[in-house]
Amino acid sequence: MKLSRELKAGITAIIALLGFIWGFNFLKGKDILGSTREFYSIYSNVDGLTEGNPVTINGLQVGTVYKIKFLEDGSGKLLVTIEVDSDFPFSTNSALEIRGDGLLGGKLVALEVEPGSVLAESGDTLRGKIEPAITTMLNNEVAPIKEKLQKLIISLDSTASNINRLTSGENALNIESSIRNINSNLDNLNVITTNLRSNTGNIDAIIANTAETTQNLKQISDSLTRIDFNNTIKNFNSLVTEMTSTLDSINNGDGNLSKLIHDDELYNNLTAATKELHELLEDLKLNPKRYVHVSVFGKKNKEYQEPVRDSISE
Repeated sequence: MKLSRELKAGITAIIALLGFIWGFNFLKGKDILGSTREFYSIYSNVDGLTEGNPVTINGLQVGTVYKIKFLEDGSGKLLVTIEVDSDFPFSTNSALEIRGDGLLGGKLVALEVEPGSVLAESGDTLRGKIEPAITTMLNNEVAPIKEKLQKLIISLDSTASNINRLTSGENALNIESSIRNINSNLDNLNVITTNLRSNTGNIDAIIANTAETTQNLKQISDSLTRIDFNNTIKNFNSLVTEMTSTLDSINNGDGNLSKLIHDDELYNNLTAATKELHELLEDLKLNPKRYVHVSVFGKKNKEYQEPVRDSISE
């Protein structure tokens, strides 16, 4: 059977079209000859995801993004259809997360497998997620640092203004004077240090004497510790008791000493005897010959002259 030229051209065109469709889908990652499963997810923003982007499970490509279109309810949300070539089972709790695919800005859909009792089947709608962009994460990380830097700059500016105010005008003169005083004090401290260094021997001797004095005090303390203070206090109490008894006897009129203190007649007799003794001594001084008489020629004695009374006889 001989085919016409037109039929051959038609068959060739159909084969070319089928080859084009197969190649186009192959480039998009879709195998039209194999069995695939379709899953859906709804997003408010696909963040640059396009049809033909890969679908992965734990980094392994298992399918492609088949179609992206708006929902017909007018909400502006997007319905993403993916095709999964693998027969790997996962539950309906799993999620489709749009992620960045490398540093060049590409996108992919990562199928995050979550445990669950119900396995997902072709045609199910899974939960959609969007991974934060690098710029968003950087902004989230940098924003607190930026705020802290702004506060630090404001604080540094305020500090610089205060320093400028302190180091100008009269304050500058005061600071200069303070610095001179500090330098002078440092010089004095240097002199004191030099003197201390030159008197190190004396200081060592003082320390040695202090140590010896401390040792002597320790020995005295040890000696005091060995003294029987209880017996000493007991003897002292006994002595105080005896003295108290003696004083009570004197106050009560017992004994000669008490009579001497409390007997007015005895006191008056002693006073009179003292007065007469004084007069006798005074008369002996004025008239010694009356008491010691030596007469060679038989001369008569002089008449008695009463001694002059002084203040003691009054």
